[in-house]
This record gives sequence, structure tokens and C-alpha cells, in this order.
Amino acid sequence: MGSGPGPGGARSAQEAYEWNALEALQWHWGEAYTITVTGGLWRAWRLDRIGGVLEGDTPEELRQQILDDYRTRPVARPPR
Repeated sequence: MGSGPGPGGARSAQEAYEWNALEALQWHWGEAYTITVTGGLWRAWRLDRIGGVLEGDTPEELRQQILDDYRTRPVARPPR
């Protein structure tokens, strides 16, 4: 994702979409994965450092990879 809002403080539609999708993924999965988007490539790393990097071309692709990974090996989360 870009470094911030575009000229005049307004985000492009793509930046707004990526920001909202990133926030949603982080809200749901942020206790178990570090999630980023750079140049349209969505990535996640398990916080327990098991396995490699999960990647997707869209937030939905990454979400599905996270779900598959988590079903196979749940990430230990801190107690609430």
C-alpha cells in the first residue's frame, strides 16, 4: 500500500480498498499473523514463526490461505 493519502489528503479508490481490506484482515487475524500489502502483493507471516510466507494477489486469496494454514496448524494466541 502507498505511504499515505494522495494529493490533498484524499486516497485513491484502490488505496481505500486496500486500506479497508488490510484493516479487516488485521482485525480478524492480527493476533496470529503479521499481514501486509505492498505493490498489490498481500502477505502474511505466522507470529509463531512456523512455516513460510503466505502470499496472494488479492485480500481474499490471502484470507483463504490464512484459513487453510490455520485449520492445518492453529497459531497459539495470547489468552484474553
